[in-house]
Amino acid sequence: MSQEGTLRVSHFHAQVGRRKFAARAESLPPEEAEERMVRYLERVPRYARAVMSLGGLKANTEAEIRALARQMLMFAIKPA
Repeated sequence: MSQEGTLRVSHFHAQVGRRKFAARAESLPPEEAEERMVRYLERVPRYARAVMSLGGLKANTEAEIRALARQMLMFAIKPA
């Protein structure tokens, strides 16, 4: 999947529980997306697999996670 011409930063309002705040979404380069996916799976493997299954995705090894991350457009959500 090509990421050329994709949105790099977008501002919006987010809500987590009762807390509302201004936020921004930044698209991640493929290399960073890979690293974040691998760390996420290492940190919370059961939850990560459950979330992936909601989207019909399955990956068990680090190589599979990296391949999957390269095919996805991922964003980091941060307070604005």
